[in-house]
Amino acid sequence: QLEQLLVAQASSNQNSVANLVGKDVTYRSNNVTLSSDGTASISGLLKADAKQVNAIISDSNGRVVRSISLTNVTAGPVTLNWDGHDESGAKLPPGNYNVKLTAADATDQSVDFEAQGRARATGVSFQAGFPELLVNGVRVRLSDVVEIHEPSPTQRS
Repeated sequence: QLEQLLVAQASSNQNSVANLVGKDVTYRSNNVTLSSDGTASISGLLKADAKQVNAIISDSNGRVVRSISLTNVTAGPVTLNWDGHDESGAKLPPGNYNVKLTAADATDQSVDFEAQGRARATGVSFQAGFPELLVNGVRVRLSDVVEIHEPSPTQRS
């Protein structure tokens, strides 16, 4: 009976995760997706006011392709827009890139700056032996999900 109970619990967990498909999720992520139109938004949560915030974008080989900075940024959600070009101005191909966010306050002390993504969950993968949401073609662990939202009527697809 214990085995039947475990199977029933696993099935219930899978059904619960499947209910997240079609929802908009905010999640911790070091990835940014450069769209086919050549733009991307890099989002993060800044824990305190910062004199400077930096986004260092690298390709799949770890090569830094672009750095973006903002100054005098207030604590809270922060968005940095990327035009899809590298440091020399060349247009980069669409796809997933890595991003590292850093921030410093007026005394040059590090400020916690957590990279986040927000997109529609399009599926669930059980390939790793536990459920992960499929978001922007990337698997996201449930422990990295920060918020779940109903899609707004204008964003439904």
